[in-house]
Amino acid sequence: MTLILALLACNTGSTAVPTVCDDLCAELVSQCGYEAYPTLDSCIQGCIYRLEEEDADVEEQLSCVKDAQCDTFAVLECEHEAGAR
Repeated sequence: MTLILALLACNTGSTAVPTVCDDLCAELVSQCGYEAYPTLDSCIQGCIYRLEEEDADVEEQLSCVKDAQCDTFAVLECEHEAGAR
């Protein structure tokens, strides 16, 4: 019983993807075909890393990316502007 509870505790919350990462990656991968992220999963992993480790403002980045309309240079600038705080 204890083992089952321990396994459940390890799995809860760790697989939840923030909605902002889903939205950002849908825009970058599905809409723009952004080559830096060959798969949706790789984009989401990068987004979560930026949120947790770099304290990046991904909400701001998402808004900027939408405004950039898939322009690669503008998308790169969005990432720089929303970088670590």
